[in-house]
Amino acid sequence: MGSAGGPKLTKDFEPDDPLELVGVGLAEPPDDAALDEMACSIVEEYMRMGWTGENIMRLFRNPAFHMTHNILRLKGEVYVQGLVASVDRMRSELQRSGDGS
Repeated sequence: MGSAGGPKLTKDFEPDDPLELVGVGLAEPPDDAALDEMACSIVEEYMRMGWTGENIMRLFRNPAFHMTHNILRLKGEVYVQGLVASVDRMRSELQRSGDGS
């Protein structure tokens, strides 16, 4: 249990736990809506970790990263750039509203 009786927010290290993302294949290709959700989630997650828009674009452009690169190929560079800009705007607005600005 965590402090004040709350839940434990970390887990103990386990030797057989890779502690990293592992890609898996899908039975069938994702539809357009699923690609939108995946792309938005990825962009939001990396922005929360402090990545810049250009760093995120490099992730999508790099063929070594199959999922993000496939999204870029299917949806286009303009789509991904727009998504990055949109998520960045939302994050900035939330930060301003949280600061009382």
